[in-house]
Amino acid sequence: MKKLLLCLQVWEGDIEDGEKLLRLLADISGERRYKFVDLALIVRHDCRQFSTRLVQRMEEVFDKVWLRKCKRKETGYPGGCNGLWHDVIQWSSELHRSKSMDYAALLTTEADACPLAADWDSRLLAAWTNADKPVAGCWLDSGKEFGHINGNAMFDPRIFDLHPKLLGCSAAYPWDIEQAEIFKKLGWADIPEIRSDWQLGTISAERLTELSKTVAWLHGVKDSSARDWAKKNLVKTE
Repeated sequence: MKKLLLCLQVWEGDIEDGEKLLRLLADISGERRYKFVDLALIVRHDCRQFSTRLVQRMEEVFDKVWLRKCKRKETGYPGGCNGLWHDVIQWSSELHRSKSMDYAALLTTEADACPLAADWDSRLLAAWTNADKPVAGCWLDSGKEFGHINGNAMFDPRIFDLHPKLLGCSAAYPWDIEQAEIFKKLGWADIPEIRSDWQLGTISAERLTELSKTVAWLHGVKDSSARDWAKKNLVKTE
């Protein structure tokens, strides 16, 4: 069975939130190892690495942990984000071509994401399989006349090879909007298991409880409210 590869992309400005997300994932796993997902930690070229202690903790709950420092030199917003994502997909395609990797899909995500289900990994893998498209995530009615899939989504691990214009994009717009037409032509699926509420300052526990009925992975909450809810509701305590 092929797994997902969770690709956490950070820069110096949000690596601390990324560390908090990783510790939450470890706490949710408890005594078990994640069966349906491996982990890739990707830092921007000008960002420090995750601590050795944290990486060791991740190796206790994920079968494989990949470490990568982005080779592209873009900075700022959205240029830095654009460079990080394009580095990830090129790296993945190269390793899949050489058979050094063999994943069902990449889940590219950022530090403002949070699981809303303890079995988020199996639910997302099932959603990917059922979608049967090279792009699957949360469709938003913004950016283009036909909308776009927010970049905290699942992608074919060789999507870089599927279209020649995925080499990169300008810094005029975020990559998921700039290249939405490409993703639409390749085929995308709007799936309920991933939701995005971009730049949401905070979220109530009641709203999170309601979302958790269908959502496995939530993106966009800027404070700790989603992680606090997940710690209270998804982490087993004796």
